[in-house]
Amino acid sequence: MANELSYFNSFIAQRYNSIPYSTQWMMHVNIPLSITSNLRNIDTEMWNINYGQQAILNSVGAGTNHVHGNIFAQSVTVPGEKLEVTRVGIESGFRGGFNTTPVINSRADPETVNISFLETTYSFLDLVIRPWIIQVGHQGLVPISDDPKDSIKSTMWVMFFDRGDIKTNTPPKIRKMWKFNNVFPISCDSDTTDFQKNQITTLATQWMYTHYTIDSVN
Repeated sequence: MANELSYFNSFIAQRYNSIPYSTQWMMHVNIPLSITSNLRNIDTEMWNINYGQQAILNSVGAGTNHVHGNIFAQSVTVPGEKLEVTRVGIESGFRGGFNTTPVINSRADPETVNISFLETTYSFLDLVIRPWIIQVGHQGLVPISDDPKDSIKSTMWVMFFDRGDIKTNTPPKIRKMWKFNNVFPISCDSDTTDFQKNQITTLATQWMYTHYTIDSVN
């Protein structure tokens, strides 16, 4: 038993076998340049959100070449995978003890990415995500031009980190990274406010995409 315990301890102590912290993650989404406060062609009245929207985009690094983690993201649910399976064989009459055989019909449609965002003074959800959803609904997903600046779809990364190593002063590194291509938001939570008590508010959003990849980063 001592040998098995020693082996387990040495195994779990290795960087690639250690149990990661569930809080060691961040997400980043590129905000399309076409998502602006100018909703004149969609709604009858102008949305006066330019100042707050620009302040938020500057704070999360939008428009720069750096990958910033969106600090407003509080939780994320990445999609699962599912295959549609049926069984075929003799459906009626005497089967003689033979079982039916599983057959793959198709891969199930992609699930949404679900992200909850922290509500702050300049609301990232109301000043960025909500106008983005409205513009997607108005414009649709068919490209209106070949200019990337007109695209309303983007790219999202969700990065998960290892624990690092305090003894060797090694900072946490990305252990896996999800990349969602042609992503766009499709829904955001309603927000209920009352006079009962102050509390931290997080609001959920759902995102759709064409496909995703997972990278194991060294």
